[in-house]
Amino acid sequence: MWKVWSLVVIAVVYVLTAIYSIRNVLASPGVPALPTIVGFLTGLVPLLISLQSLLLRNNVRIFFMWTRFINQFKNTPTRWNLIVRYDGIFEDGVVEKFVRGFLTESNLRYPTKIHHTTNQSAHFSIDNSLNFFLEFDRRHIFGEEQDVITLKLSDFEIGCRQSEGKLRRQLVPLFTQMEQFFKPEHISYTMSIYFLSRNPFYGVYLDHLDQRSVEDFSVQLIRDDFSVSHIRQDRVAIHKENVTITAQSSNSLQDLAEDFLFLSGDFPKAQATGRG
Repeated sequence: MWKVWSLVVIAVVYVLTAIYSIRNVLASPGVPALPTIVGFLTGLVPLLISLQSLLLRNNVRIFFMWTRFINQFKNTPTRWNLIVRYDGIFEDGVVEKFVRGFLTESNLRYPTKIHHTTNQSAHFSIDNSLNFFLEFDRRHIFGEEQDVITLKLSDFEIGCRQSEGKLRRQLVPLFTQMEQFFKPEHISYTMSIYFLSRNPFYGVYLDHLDQRSVEDFSVQLIRDDFSVSHIRQDRVAIHKENVTITAQSSNSLQDLAEDFLFLSGDFPKAQATGRG
């Protein structure tokens, strides 16, 4: 951090000296001021660029604020996919009841379309943009203690400007409704966010390394304040091209996604492990 402050002091001294010089030039009749002003700006611009680069490298909060601004300005695209697993004891015909009683436009307030359904599975879309596959596995078939319902959301791309509304106003309310419908004993959300340009978290962890020499990268952050047990914990895995969020409820999914997708900088206290 001392490098940043050193550069700040140099910049302040430079600006004060330049202002003093320009003031003297303006006070001297017959002396052209334009060359002095151009010289001042020519020296100031690279100094400010160097200061910005140092700030971004030494302050994570500023780095994410700047990255968020750039992403919002460019509407940088990301690609999402999500898998939800419901564990519990479910009654016969749960898939049919879900399709007929839950997947209705009056219930969801969005257009819905059923593409295919059986007693064990369903393929449907919501709002013409969310494509889902649901599978129901009985516990006795696989020797499990509980039935399992797996819901998969197919990959879809979304710009940064639209992502916050998509998560808060559509996905999280939808999954909250599904939790209330299925009433499972345990839920697990696994959401992968692929950055189609540069993964900002990868840059934070490998800022001082040559990225061309890194073939595999993974940092796992374990969050305890939403965790149900030491086995089932909310966590975030940061990879070279994407971030994967694992959460135990729609509330914790939203909380983690807002931190890591929207680059708030208010990241949870976590235990980090990594490999490169």
